[in-house]
Amino acid sequence: MAAMSAIALLLPTVVFTVGPGVNQAADRELRSPGKPGARVSLSATERAPSGGKAAVAQRLAIELSLAVPADAEWLSVAVSATDALSLVSGGEVRVSTPKTPLRHVVSVVPQAQGKHYLGVTVLLQRNGERRMRAFAVPVTVGSANAAIARAKRTDVARNRDGELVVITHSR
Repeated sequence: MAAMSAIALLLPTVVFTVGPGVNQAADRELRSPGKPGARVSLSATERAPSGGKAAVAQRLAIELSLAVPADAEWLSVAVSATDALSLVSGGEVRVSTPKTPLRHVVSVVPQAQGKHYLGVTVLLQRNGERRMRAFAVPVTVGSANAAIARAKRTDVARNRDGELVVITHSR
């Protein structure tokens, strides 16, 4: 137990160095950069087969359109899907000297009705500095209310950053 206390006391005093022997973090508190992140905006368009709505077990193309700063050196996009969406193609792309708008198509096969999300993480290098931004792209399959109808109760609150948080309690 005494060994753990000693470690706990040492952790806040860890010093990070950047480059050979340069100590830039010694006199400032280290924090997560948080929002806003990279200067990237994203819009998404669903392209369901035969122009209809997205349906379970039918391939769905989602076109991502990214607006990036003109002086961006390179851009990396990684896409992940929730369990209810099987990612078929378009999971990753890296572009050197990206032009706006950058278009990238992702294909998924929905496994269940309701509202599901694609996670899109963008890593951008600009002026030698890397920045990241994460997006959640909603994908509505079948009835948008299918998942909500299964919920017994919904709580809505705001977290410390002012973001709206919706919690559904299943039956």
